[in-house]
Amino acid sequence: MPQSRAFILQQTLVLTRLGVSPIDISRSIAWVDAHLPEDEDAASWQPSAADLSDDGLLTEAAVADARVAYYADPNVPRKFKRILDARGEA
Repeated sequence: MPQSRAFILQQTLVLTRLGVSPIDISRSIAWVDAHLPEDEDAASWQPSAADLSDDGLLTEAAVADARVAYYADPNVPRKFKRILDARGEA
């Protein structure tokens, strides 16, 4: 079942209130439209790992950009700044 106009408007409102940029909201809606199975409800569907890795968005450059943005974000407490590089004990 494709996303309804009411569902898209609701998601847009929620994401806007959360501070998500309009371009990212648009990309998210388009991504769900492209990957949502015909027999699934957009409100309850959870993409699989294969769905998420199949879109070409998860590249080394994208991961590096996300890492830099996380470290530079003043809203992330200092004690969490290096958590992305943490390793388990041997």
